[in-house]
Amino acid sequence: MSITYVDTNGDEQTLDPSQYQVGTHELVGAIDEAYGVCWPAVRCQMDAISVEYTAGYTQASPMPEGIRQAILLLVGHFYANREAVIGAAARISPVELPIGVEALLARHLVPWAF
Repeated sequence: MSITYVDTNGDEQTLDPSQYQVGTHELVGAIDEAYGVCWPAVRCQMDAISVEYTAGYTQASPMPEGIRQAILLLVGHFYANREAVIGAAARISPVELPIGVEALLARHLVPWAF
């Protein structure tokens, strides 16, 4: 993970990892100043702060079974419905995604709060 920002002089800086802490024990992660540290001054402009991180499942943390099953349902759906055009133009009725996909993924949705 890295945090970059544009300082008040307009130069891009990389924030030292010792200057912040990352909260990963909640459903939505958070970044905060390390104890006794204040954020540096940044230029007042769009995209003055950028956070780069990697998210997802790795071999060390196996993917939940519900997500794996939803992927398999979608792969089967897209295999059976691989035409480029569906709907009225193709003179067939539209094909919906398998209803089980939403049910399998619902418990894994992460609410975004800004």
